[in-house]
Amino acid sequence: DKELSEANVRDDKDIIQLKPQRIALKLRPHTKQTFKLTVRQAVGYPVDLYYVMDLSRTMRDHKDKLAKLGDQLATEMRKITGNFKIGFGSFIDKQVMPFIDITPEKLKRPCRTCIPTYGFKNHISLSEDTKRFVEEIKNSKVSGNLDGPEGGLDAIMQAIVCKERIGWRNQSRKLLVYATDASFHYAGDGKLAGILIPNDEKCHLDANNYYSESNTQDYPSVSQINMQAQLNNVNIIFAVTNEKGNLYKRLSTVIEGSNVAPLSEDSNVVQLIRDSYDKITSTLILKNNLTDDGVVRITYHTGCREGVIKETDRCGNIRVGDTIDFDITLEVISCPKNLAKRNQTIKIKPLSISDDLHIDLEIVCDCECEKPWNKQLKSPECNSGNGTFECGVCSCHENYYGKKCECELNSGKKDNQASCYNGNDTKACSGNGVCSCGQCLCKEAKGESYYGKYCECDRVSCKRHNGEVCGGEDHGICDCGRCVCKNKWTGTACECPLSQDSCMDPFTNTLCSGHGTCECGKCVCGRNDKGDSFTGKWCEDCPTCSGHCERYVDNVKQQVDEGYLDEANFTASFVDRVKASKDEKLCEFLDKSGCKYLFKYKYEYLISSTKDSVRNTILTMQKGKQCPEPINVAKTGISIIGGILLIGLLTLILWKLITYCHDKREFEKFEKEIKNANWEASQNPIFKPSTAKFENPTFGRMSVYQ
Repeated sequence: DKELSEANVRDDKDIIQLKPQRIALKLRPHTKQTFKLTVRQAVGYPVDLYYVMDLSRTMRDHKDKLAKLGDQLATEMRKITGNFKIGFGSFIDKQVMPFIDITPEKLKRPCRTCIPTYGFKNHISLSEDTKRFVEEIKNSKVSGNLDGPEGGLDAIMQAIVCKERIGWRNQSRKLLVYATDASFHYAGDGKLAGILIPNDEKCHLDANNYYSESNTQDYPSVSQINMQAQLNNVNIIFAVTNEKGNLYKRLSTVIEGSNVAPLSEDSNVVQLIRDSYDKITSTLILKNNLTDDGVVRITYHTGCREGVIKETDRCGNIRVGDTIDFDITLEVISCPKNLAKRNQTIKIKPLSISDDLHIDLEIVCDCECEKPWNKQLKSPECNSGNGTFECGVCSCHENYYGKKCECELNSGKKDNQASCYNGNDTKACSGNGVCSCGQCLCKEAKGESYYGKYCECDRVSCKRHNGEVCGGEDHGICDCGRCVCKNKWTGTACECPLSQDSCMDPFTNTLCSGHGTCECGKCVCGRNDKGDSFTGKWCEDCPTCSGHCERYVDNVKQQVDEGYLDEANFTASFVDRVKASKDEKLCEFLDKSGCKYLFKYKYEYLISSTKDSVRNTILTMQKGKQCPEPINVAKTGISIIGGILLIGLLTLILWKLITYCHDKREFEKFEKEIKNANWEASQNPIFKPSTAKFENPTFGRMSVYQ
């Protein structure tokens, strides 16, 4: 169990990002064990970036752009870590029909500026030489094929499994950038070219760093790519054009730890890789290698950075260097039928981190003492050989039973064990004892023994008063779940005295002051004829009644007016403002001048030297009286007259405005009618000439008669 590494680590050290690294558990079925797992991504952790590019002719512009940005990419990645290596590889497709044109001319030169087609080539292994990386990209030549999909999965498989040839380090964050503008061939497509041998997931790079089995093995499947990526802790970044974005997003969902970045003419490859790196490191997901959930179940709980614990196997929005704690619960549900699975190693690892936790689990389905060679036949431990002693327990012979096989069951008789059951009980001796030879042997609980024929009784399960069973030994005793009260006490818990002395008002010597009944040694107060409720220990007070306010009016008035306290008859005090609580009575009254006085009173019961109850009156008065201010007749009269004059003036102004607006509107209407008149000044508008005109329809001409 090594400690987590600190920041700014180098690859020459043993970098630890997960604690603990290995634990051993031995569990039985239906048991569980919880332990803590701490994960912290080391700052400055080495990064290996291998760039796999589709070098078909349509990717020429992207190749040229990557060559220009090679140095900038290395500089940006060194901001993340000082331990950075970069490599470069390319791919086209298989050199067989129908994927390429196999005419001799096209085999040598698929296009005017193309080189012969190849499956995959490792141009430069991972190194810190960024200048060589840029030169290899510049010097690489494009090629071509016939169909749309490319042999990209062949390239990814070889780039992952050829660890020594590519130069992947054991302790590094491995990034494989896959750049293309085309779709991909996958397992089964090789049959179109007569290739029937499935991909063997092994490295096949020849001396010239070309994939030698390109034309003899089929393309790998997506699941093979996913499995190798997880085994080798490689994170794949699909840098693809927008047209193929949806396709690779679906592919990314089945390849754990991968993501998709858009690739276009305006794309900044450096920023694209940096954003993808941040996306990978900002999410922490735990995975395990369990295959049979019917035997073992693992659950995860964590608070991530927020601190709120919940069941989840992942955390988002984290930063490199954050410490994340997981509470992992491993539960064995059942015994595996396969004996080999009773001892297994479970691996739990975070995606994108090479560290993992190994759990050596031993599922205990059998006890060692149950083995045949550990049994003691006819053991003296079992009543002189009446049973077999195994695992500390006697397994009795026929006709014998009991803890030590001490009881004999006569042949043909009813089992004596049945006599230990009380009616329809499902447990012998009510579950509070053991049955021995047909009789119950009761056990002890909480310092008391169970008793009774079936151990059904005890002295602790009765009701309690003041925390004691049956109110204590002075009040009563518990007998088989029921309190048996002593003299002077009654009730289900012996909590009530038989005497009514505690309910007698010592001042009036009446039961509950005549306003209630005595129940269980306490007064239960009632109401008067007006519906007012009585309160107090002896129902002596009535907060809603008129009370005794009148009794203290003269005394309060004198003390407030003269400003002194009369403490001869009661406890008196002044306050700025009077507020009455539950046990206090609030009073107020007016004097002849209309001034208001406020005070409150309550009773306090004391024990005198003769041990008699004494009632003390506590009187609290508000300082000063509240008197109404005198009316100023002159000021009030002037205010009324001024108000009437102001209202009259406003009314006059309003009437003037209304008449002015009405006259103005009538004058404008008159001017408009004069303007629109269409007769001449020399003509009488009411004159009508005697000349009439009509048309004779017979002659079709006009005739005029004077």
